Amino acid sequence: PSSGLGSHATLPDVIQQSGMQDDTPENFVQGDTIYMRDWYGFPKDDLVAVSKDVEVRVAQPSFFRITTHQTTVSLMISLKEKATGRLACRTVTHGIGDKRSTIFCRLDPGAYLLNFAADLPLGGMHPC
Repeated sequence: PSSGLGSHATLPDVIQQSGMQDDTPENFVQGDTIYMRDWYGFPKDDLVAVSKDVEVRVAQPSFFRITTHQTTVSLMISLKEKATGRLACRTVTHGIGDKRSTIFCRLDPGAYLLNFAADLPLGGMHPC
């Protein structure tokens, strides 16, 4: 499924491949090829830590890619194995002064945690 390019969308709690029969929360995305191209913000519950974990459930060996675009703050992304907490893939930054980051790797079946963490400037975010 693709997104509607909305603003201030909420990240899902779980992203999983089609056909998985696990317990899924109310806020999840399921598919084989998923394009999420909205403008996302941190939910109120995550604003204190400015961090959000999204569980990624993989049923079969897959290539995984995520790239951040047009962030207004320094946004770090990481993907770790849920069971061990070890880094599953390397994050690449696009260049000095460029706030974009990419994770691209092959994932084996299992559960992973995709973390979004922001580094807010002193004084918080710019007013709208």
